[in-house]
Amino acid sequence: MNHDKDQSLFQFLLDLLESFMIYKKIILSVVFVMTFISIVIVQFVLKSQYDAKALVLPSSDNGSSAISKAMGKASGDMLGDLMGFSLGDVDEKDMFRSIYNSKKYQEKIILHFNLREHYDIDKDGFFMDVLKEFNNYAHFSISDEDAIELRYRSTDPALALEVIKYMLTQLDSSYNDLKMKGIKRKLQYIDNRLDEVDSLGTINKKKLIIFQQKHGIFDLEEQLTKSIETLSDFESKMQMILIEANFEKAINGANSPQYKKMIEKKKQYQIKINALQTKSNSNSVLLTLKGDPQIILDYETRIRESKVADGVYKFLRQRSEQLRVDQYTAISNLSIIDEPWVADKKSKPSKRDVVIITFSTSFVLSLSFAFLALIYKREDDNHPYMKQLNRIFKGTK
Repeated sequence: MNHDKDQSLFQFLLDLLESFMIYKKIILSVVFVMTFISIVIVQFVLKSQYDAKALVLPSSDNGSSAISKAMGKASGDMLGDLMGFSLGDVDEKDMFRSIYNSKKYQEKIILHFNLREHYDIDKDGFFMDVLKEFNNYAHFSISDEDAIELRYRSTDPALALEVIKYMLTQLDSSYNDLKMKGIKRKLQYIDNRLDEVDSLGTINKKKLIIFQQKHGIFDLEEQLTKSIETLSDFESKMQMILIEANFEKAINGANSPQYKKMIEKKKQYQIKINALQTKSNSNSVLLTLKGDPQIILDYETRIRESKVADGVYKFLRQRSEQLRVDQYTAISNLSIIDEPWVADKKSKPSKRDVVIITFSTSFVLSLSFAFLALIYKREDDNHPYMKQLNRIFKGTK
């Protein structure tokens, strides 16, 4: 079975070789003529097309954006994340891609260079046809290194270069427009919040001052430390007086004037100790050490509220200044890696590819017809190929 297949394949190859040898002049003539015609068409009929390119990188780390990041860092990363004001929340590359794919952006380029006429599209034709043609010649891509590549192909290399330059300008300008709209909305919200926080902070501070004056609390930690030190000093002195009084009593008796004087002094220290432990003097920096703990808790709560209000106000003020810097500082959002340039060689059509395809196709077709002509020339109805041809064209079995 396999042997028969090998013989059939070998016979087929011999027939092809015989066909080429018999009709080689015709085959080579057809191949030459077709290849020559294709070269003429490519050279003089089809228009050459040239690629213009540019390579850029989103420059979010430069200029005002760097200032914004520094100010955002100073205001507190956690608070910034909670407020959600960072322009970095949205991937810039995706923003640029969305701008490029928008109809408004592409329409600007088409109208600016009158590409409808350049594409030979009738004025009454649909604009979507012009957009489709534009996207056949324009290209936007993002590399693995996050660089943005813009390409445009045209029969006019000068036009291709101008289109690329204009595409870059409009891409940066459109991104700035979107950014400015976002900044205005954020500024409006921040300014309103600043007024609210400032008003609330003022009220809290007034309440804190009244509370401090009422309870004699101004610096809790310092006052508690001073109170403990004073209490320890009073108790120490009272104990010393008590030891001396007992000694005086043992020697001179309880009726001794010195003993009575010491006992009176001890009572004065006891009064001071009791006063320090039970009730604060609003005119003193000392605090009660056995008073209502709710007072201390209220004071700590008011201090914490005041600090939070100050922190939020500081954050909002810094963010407001940051957004105003971004708003009034015109810095390009794109860093140029490769300036727009036009390739020296045309990109389409490729003369080499056309010649290779034409040569191969014409040779295969010519050899096929030569092989069929050889079969008919033999007039051998018993030949397997002849039987199949007769079955196809004559309907014989």
